[in-house]
Amino acid sequence: MKIGQTFKTRDGHQVTVIEFCSDETHPVVCIDHKKRFQKYTREGRFISNTINHKQDIISQL
Repeated sequence: MKIGQTFKTRDGHQVTVIEFCSDETHPVVCIDHKKRFQKYTREGRFISNTINHKQDIISQL
């Protein structure tokens, strides 16, 4: 993932990577379709790499 890239989530919404932070588990900061900040794992998971969630990133747009 790179800053500025846009991705699609499981529930069909778009998120755009805006920065990376020092959070060890969720370092990828995105802005969602409602202009809210969301944090993701390096693999694009919303909660964890073992639990599927509707806000997980599934593909790049």
